[in-house]
Amino acid sequence: MRVLIIGAGGYVGSRLIPALLEDRHQVAARARDLHKLDAFWWGDAVRGVELDATEDDSVRAAIAADPSL
Repeated sequence: MRVLIIGAGGYVGSRLIPALLEDRHQVAARARDLHKLDAFWWGDAVRGVELDATEDDSVRAAIAADPSL
């Protein structure tokens, strides 16, 4: 399954992603600063997504760029 995690660098997201990867899900990760995802061991195993969840146009653009989300 493909999963989009918004807040990937936060407390819950950063702990959820390893469990999803262990279960062989494809993970797209959203964080305020995508470069911060590199600090996690799983940073190379996810696809970084730029979007602002409070902006409808930003969410639409992210989904349009990757309809699998």
